[in-house]
Amino acid sequence: MRHQPAFSPHAMPPNQIPDPGAVKAAHTTLQRLLLDLLADQQGLNLPIGFDGLLRVMFERFASLRGAEALLGPNNVEMALHELSSLVNPVNPGSVRFDRGGLVFVDEAVLRDFRQRLIGQSGQAAPPEAAAEKKGRKLSTGGLGVDDGDEAELLQELLGKKSIKQQEKQEQTDELLALISKPTAKQSNEAAKFRTAGGNP
Repeated sequence: MRHQPAFSPHAMPPNQIPDPGAVKAAHTTLQRLLLDLLADQQGLNLPIGFDGLLRVMFERFASLRGAEALLGPNNVEMALHELSSLVNPVNPGSVRFDRGGLVFVDEAVLRDFRQRLIGQSGQAAPPEAAAEKKGRKLSTGGLGVDDGDEAELLQELLGKKSIKQQEKQEQTDELLALISKPTAKQSNEAAKFRTAGGNP
């Protein structure tokens, strides 16, 4: 009899296709719990690989253990991409990772981000509890954001220009400044007409 390790992202039999709804639900739970973990690291040693981070999450969060067959290191990488796309435009460099794993996290920024998403000053409640408390349904992948807060966060993010947009705007401004300046020929012709007789 073969011994199977406690963690195996491929524990599902190879011929069985997982239910897409279950995979989405597992990924949503992973997103929420990853934010909780990174906002309050409690001895998490960085850098850490995506597979190592997933193992830590399975160890710390009992609610995630039932989804071991549905989740893999690629889910952690995808969740980090999603988190960094929300946090880094406002606080650049707050979440940094490379192809190997997570390299750096600014805990204070993520704690603040989590509090703004959930709207609580204490521990993050499960999104279902936050939704029930506010009487609204979830709409942002299990992070517990109500529609008003979601719109506010989206407007804030959409209102900010990306670095690429800022560079393009600066280049456009420079070009407009150059175009609006008169050429040497135009300056000489204008100077001729400013003199009394048209002679220099």
